[in-house]
Formats: sequence, C-alpha cells, structure tokens
Amino acid sequence: MKKCPRCKSESLEPQVIRYFQEYQGRFYIIENVPAYTCTQCGEIILSEATAESIQDLVWLSPKPERTEKVPVYEAV
Repeated sequence: MKKCPRCKSESLEPQVIRYFQEYQGRFYIIENVPAYTCTQCGEIILSEATAESIQDLVWLSPKPERTEKVPVYEAV
C-alpha cells in the first residue's frame, strides 16, 4: 500500500490496532489487528486477508476471549 485511499497521502504507518466492528446490531472488538494508519487523516487500511479474518470472526461468532461492558449515551 503506497497511498491513503481517502486523502492520497503517502504517510502510512504499519500498526497493531484495536478494531471495532458492528454487525447485525451487535458490536465487536477485535484486538491486535495488523493495519496501516494514515498519519494525515487517520484512515485505517486493512489487508484483504485481515478483513476476511475479521469477517469470519464476526460471522462465525466463536467464543470471545472476554466480554467488555460499553457505556451508551444519547445525543441531546
């Protein structure tokens, strides 16, 4: 990956991130995800293999490592 698809910057850094995904009204947190992050706009870019792995986790819903509570707020 050479350029950010959003801002066209060439400032991409490989990182390991915490990724959040919503699917069918449920939220999933996937930790230790390899990704590229644009230092200009913050866009997160996943490889095709990583995106497929996340999709499999969400679709197959194996037993999670742990469950976290997330506060929910309503905009005023």
